[in-house]
Amino acid sequence: MPNPLNPIGLSVFITGKRACESRGFALVVTLSLMVLLSIIALGMLSISSIALRASGAGDANMLARANARMALMMAIGQLQREMGPDSRISTPHDLGGQPGGNPGWVGVFDAWKTDPANSTTPSTPQSRVLKFRTWLVSGADGTGVTTGDMVSLLGTGSLGTNAAADDLVSAPLVELTDPGKKGKIAWWVSDESVKAKVNAGPESPNNPAFGNANAFFNAQSAPNVGHKAFTELASLDWKEGQRGATVSTGALGLAAGLGASGVGAAIHDLTVHSSGVLADVREGRLKRDLSSLLARPIAELENKPLYLADGRMNRFEITEQGAISNAAYIPPSSGAGANRWGINLEELHLFHQIHREIDWSSGKPQLVNKSSRSQMVNDRFFIYRKPTMEAVSLILSLIASPEAGTNPVTYRMDANMDTIIALSNPNDIPTVWPDSVRFRVDTEGFPYRPDWNITRNGVVIVGHVVQPINSQFFKSSLQTGFTLEAGEAAVFGASTTDTQATQVNLTRGYVPRGGVRIEDGAWDTNNRPDPSDGLRATGLRPTDKMDFSMIPAPAGNGNTPSGWISSYARMTDTSGGGTTNLATHRFGGGGGSNLNTAPTSTYTPASIRPSQRPEIREFIGKPLPVIMFTTMSNTERSRTSFQPPNAIPSRPYLIHEPATTNMIAITNQAPNTLLTMHSSQLVSIADPMDYAFGNDRTMAAGAGGRNLYHGGSREAGLGGSFNVVKRRIPLVAPLSLGAFENAIACGFSSRFAGGPSLSAAPDTLPTMPAPRPNGNGMEPEATMVTLAKSIGNSWTNPFLSSDVIEDGTYHDQSWMVNTALWDSWFLSGIVDGRGAGASTWMSDSRSPLAQFRQFAETGGGLRNKRLIYHPSKPLSEALDELFTGDDFKPAAVNKLTKYLLVDGAFNVNSTSEVAWKAFLTSVKGQELLDASGSAQKKSHPFGTLGYAVSQATSGTDGDWRGFRDFSDSDLEKLSKAIVEEVKARGPFLNMADFVNRRPNGATAAEKALGALQAAIDKSGINSRFLGAGRTLVSADISMLAGKNTLSDEPTPARAIGGAGFFSQAALLTSLGPQITVRGDTFVIRTYGDHRSSTGTILSKAWCEAVVQRTPDYVDATDAPDTTGTLTAANESFGRKFKIISFRWLNSKEI
Repeated sequence: MPNPLNPIGLSVFITGKRACESRGFALVVTLSLMVLLSIIALGMLSISSIALRASGAGDANMLARANARMALMMAIGQLQREMGPDSRISTPHDLGGQPGGNPGWVGVFDAWKTDPANSTTPSTPQSRVLKFRTWLVSGADGTGVTTGDMVSLLGTGSLGTNAAADDLVSAPLVELTDPGKKGKIAWWVSDESVKAKVNAGPESPNNPAFGNANAFFNAQSAPNVGHKAFTELASLDWKEGQRGATVSTGALGLAAGLGASGVGAAIHDLTVHSSGVLADVREGRLKRDLSSLLARPIAELENKPLYLADGRMNRFEITEQGAISNAAYIPPSSGAGANRWGINLEELHLFHQIHREIDWSSGKPQLVNKSSRSQMVNDRFFIYRKPTMEAVSLILSLIASPEAGTNPVTYRMDANMDTIIALSNPNDIPTVWPDSVRFRVDTEGFPYRPDWNITRNGVVIVGHVVQPINSQFFKSSLQTGFTLEAGEAAVFGASTTDTQATQVNLTRGYVPRGGVRIEDGAWDTNNRPDPSDGLRATGLRPTDKMDFSMIPAPAGNGNTPSGWISSYARMTDTSGGGTTNLATHRFGGGGGSNLNTAPTSTYTPASIRPSQRPEIREFIGKPLPVIMFTTMSNTERSRTSFQPPNAIPSRPYLIHEPATTNMIAITNQAPNTLLTMHSSQLVSIADPMDYAFGNDRTMAAGAGGRNLYHGGSREAGLGGSFNVVKRRIPLVAPLSLGAFENAIACGFSSRFAGGPSLSAAPDTLPTMPAPRPNGNGMEPEATMVTLAKSIGNSWTNPFLSSDVIEDGTYHDQSWMVNTALWDSWFLSGIVDGRGAGASTWMSDSRSPLAQFRQFAETGGGLRNKRLIYHPSKPLSEALDELFTGDDFKPAAVNKLTKYLLVDGAFNVNSTSEVAWKAFLTSVKGQELLDASGSAQKKSHPFGTLGYAVSQATSGTDGDWRGFRDFSDSDLEKLSKAIVEEVKARGPFLNMADFVNRRPNGATAAEKALGALQAAIDKSGINSRFLGAGRTLVSADISMLAGKNTLSDEPTPARAIGGAGFFSQAALLTSLGPQITVRGDTFVIRTYGDHRSSTGTILSKAWCEAVVQRTPDYVDATDAPDTTGTLTAANESFGRKFKIISFRWLNSKEI
């Protein structure tokens, strides 16, 4: 057989150590190798013919060039063998700690793959195995390299006379012997993916056809690269057509006016060649298009979890025609423990398609709820439209009422209840509730009861404890619809005409007036001679003195224990009919005596006693407040003006998903009280009112009664804000997996419609978290944790130790969903632009067919401007393969990828600080749309989806509804920090390995955070969120397994998840579509000489080629999208490399 390293049959022999000889191959492998190397030979024959015509300097020069060509063929053969298969990783020489590497050399590792023989085994950090393969250089023999003479292949002729020693690159010489020809050869391969492709992307970042929507697309896939990060290119402003015309670093030097020195040593950090194949290194195939999958009818995506709670990934079975089903080992429904379903495709679909639900009738984006209860319940997108019950305050007042038929008049004490309801909108666009459906809030139970000590002339005349409220005593509803602005928390109070606690009409704003009467029947009537006597304080005279306190209620009777207070958000049609529960806040459990026990007593004192002893006359006709009980969502900080505290130190914007329908804090097991407060992020407090109304203690304090402070705290001076954006709504279909940080994705119900009936209880609604057993006897609700912002982030679940991803009760939702998504899926952004709502903000109404055809014919027109067309098939065949009419066939989920390459794909294993800075500054000068739809140019904006209702980047507004806009200096610090993390943790063996934390890492820091988040926090750009009550310490979460993780976080902030806290998902939203863990574009430099029989060098030659891996396999028997068994040639050599440029070099250019 021909020598596989010499496919065109030149009479050449190699002595010394050789580049992995192939012996004893089976016949089928031999034939496959011949097919592969014949392809290489065909490419080289054209080079050979050009070279032969160009040579005229005699046989010696011809033989030297022939040897240089031979070195090139051998280098391509090595590259094809080592980097042709999908599941290979390329790294700089300084990653992985492998011996024998020199500066500038490229190392090859096996990827962290799924084991096809054990597909049902959970994916765990322990399955990551570092396996080094070889160096891409002459003389490499497996993991070793020939020692001996070296030859310079990148020297001062390329780098300039002032080049540093570490910038020079040499390769080992390999001797060739032949009876009539002698010489030596060498080659060196440069991985262009670890460099910044400075001419990547379109000539202009904005496509005029997209109008204002360019802001949405550019925010999720930066169209160009920040070339001005390089000192040499700081003055370069690209002219029209110049990017595409820059095909070499020499041309780049001319464009930048650099003179003869060119870009110099920056050649190690920048490139004009780099395109990436969209390869799934974990599964060893092409990635699949999530855009086309999530645009399918929802019925095709129901009941399809991405993973199970023990880490088993759902390796979806997708047929050649594109039909999708669960892997055989996925249980038919969500089970308990290891079989509990995780985040599912339906959750991703709703986020992907929410842009089609946006109402533009006002000229601005808003989400409008359906017009009837029935429509709302059956609207899968209702979880995004509905407001959140932010807080409920109940103010109990005492009033003296005249008793009938007494002379002189005597009085009885009655109780009034006033209420403040706060609803919030977590989205960055308004939400509208219709007039036709009433939003209700009903309350039952109360954890305190009155304890009388009324005296007359110093003698106690009423001295007993009243039985507690033990019924649904307070029912309130909004009689009209309402609009909540982006992030707004609005306050609603009882109208001035209400008289009954069971029929309270809520209106916008709160004015303290004493409330409405609590009916006698609301009080527990057990063992009472007269159930109509209410509080059992009768026969009172105006001069009697009141000594009174509120004490914890005991366990009640019947089905509702008095130790609970529950508030229900509900909706009913104005035309009558049933009621549907939307959300529940519950506090208490098994009797209020637990309020006496720490830590509950910190928030709900065991006794609330006014400081005054007024006479009964003070209460006649005038209700005086004694206690305000508030149940509310947690904030970053507690108030400092009063006790008790009204927040717990935690991470409210990470631990709690606002769409959750049931939040419960349990007090009947004191050691676990704080655990349930953390899991629910629900805080309940009892405020003494001391017989005086005052807005200084109410939720609406300082807000004119119309709004509630939230975010930083419930106070304006402590970071409190009326508007807190917790979720960004995509105004177009997402282009980046990082954007799904904003999705409601917690592994909620497998279906969002078709299951709940109109009278469904809260536990059947789709955003009810699944109960989780804990073995402590605690109610299952205590462990209902619904983490927000899981996708793309790497924070440790605070309920887990950082060295595990699951413990049987909790699992690391981020680790698992990132493992499921980041390697196997990408977003093409080719979705139907028709019927998405008329808006001047968005002008792309093309069908998928129109988008793809324009892309194939012109090379542009896609929303992701960094995708370039690869003609895997003739266009007519491609259209027939992908489309039926104007729409994608289901098979496109598999087949689209082979027509795409990523322009300027960037390998996250890069250790070049300036390359990272250029990559990060790709967002330089991007525009964002403001609330009016006007484009605002920014410095380096991150953290939006192209739209920002607030343009604030600092201060309270910047923290809670703004975004981040970094300086060059900020991103320079970040690039340095990223490289430190890459060197400490690399190589990254798949994309999830880069995105996730490493629970079995060598250091505690690796276990706590992923590389990107660790670098972000180490750079200091989140430091404003520390100090002054903003830092979370281990003692704050001492009852949680993740308490020790905090000491390993550079920025252990409470505000994680807030709009202004810079997360790695925010960075990945902008830049994630361009990242990879492997190279597909390589520059090869080779050397060849011809020597006399005595070893004297008679002639030397050098050449350089740029080679590009393509989606097409070496053996065309397999289609590029094949996911099953491959031919032997493709199994060994993977996808085809092709030469895209070639040139001869002279000695001065080396």
